[in-house]
Amino acid sequence: MTIVYERFESLEDYLTTINTREPNEVFKFQSKSSQKWESEDEGWANTSSYEDADKLAYHGYKEGFDSLMSENAKAQYRSNATKAFPSVEPVGFTPHVPNAIAGKPYSMINRVKREVKDKTVTIVYENGGSAHIDGEEFINAGKMLLNIIYTLETQGYRIGLYTLKCSVSRRSEVACNIVMLKHYRQPLNYLKIAYSLVHPSWLRRHGFKWLETTPGLTDNTFTFGYGIPLRHASFGEYMGILENRQKWLVENKIIEPSWVLLDQYSINEYGPGSEDKIIKDHFGGKV
Repeated sequence: MTIVYERFESLEDYLTTINTREPNEVFKFQSKSSQKWESEDEGWANTSSYEDADKLAYHGYKEGFDSLMSENAKAQYRSNATKAFPSVEPVGFTPHVPNAIAGKPYSMINRVKREVKDKTVTIVYENGGSAHIDGEEFINAGKMLLNIIYTLETQGYRIGLYTLKCSVSRRSEVACNIVMLKHYRQPLNYLKIAYSLVHPSWLRRHGFKWLETTPGLTDNTFTFGYGIPLRHASFGEYMGILENRQKWLVENKIIEPSWVLLDQYSINEYGPGSEDKIIKDHFGGKV
């Protein structure tokens, strides 16, 4: 099994890379699904062209943003909290009587400010899907994920967020990329991340563009349907189970052991309004 893997530290890094390099040897002389023209009523990529998708990626998905904002107030930015704790010091605002009587140098009560470490959670979202998956399924799952992020941030957690794309060829060559959308120290910017989590063009235009251009790809069977999602592969263990995929991704150093893996399939299986249940089931002792 061969693994082709790229990691991008920002959305801008990812977009610049895929938009400035040439097609790889596998797709060099093939038609490109990322460039497929689509009428507005098809619902496959929900954009008429790659250029339209690029505008959403660079400038924000306003429609998705407005939908999310109608449901939630914007989460506020949080930095490490600083709290004042009482401490016995050489100087202070009131005496510590037992120490003063005993003649100890530390005989005054003062308040010392100490930084309280943030509670952080990193989520990696695998928003792949087979060709028959309707665009609305990406939208529904992405909205639920954004609600989960909002809920955790309003509870005091700071969220790191990545998207993951993995495709497997007929000969078991695996192509994966991971893109950081939000560092846990950054504020939650719905307008910036809505496109990557909610819109089907993130996979079906930008995800395909990455596969068409990533160096090192060798298996020509990727041109037949752009491979299958990792969920439908089998590497000794059935990858349809989310826990097995997480284990495989950790063992191959694609994600970190402490990260929480979610995908559009597992989220949609819960159904609308199940955000609290998903948090309970998947975040366990992490929150």
